[in-house]
Amino acid sequence: PVAWSALFFSLIHLNPAQMPAAFAMGLLLGVAYKWTGSLAVPIAIHIVNNSLAVGLSLATTPDTTLTSMLGSSEAAAIVVAVCSILVFLCLRSNFSSYNKV
Repeated sequence: PVAWSALFFSLIHLNPAQMPAAFAMGLLLGVAYKWTGSLAVPIAIHIVNNSLAVGLSLATTPDTTLTSMLGSSEAAAIVVAVCSILVFLCLRSNFSSYNKV
């Protein structure tokens, strides 16, 4: 079920270049929901992710990417994963009983 929702999440973005990252984010969001049972946690992670993307795009030139800023795609993936995990851990206890579906 998590993989199917992640696939749908990636397809809904309609940008083939963005789909692999969206699929990975969809997996993370699905796991966050499964772990907490709350929709608030994956929604909050998604908000933080999009806010960071907008902030970076406003603070840098149009051709600057997180990968170019950090030197490699592996470093960028690690930064994204660590940030996502930190947000998840911070929100897990606060929202674990909120908005159960």
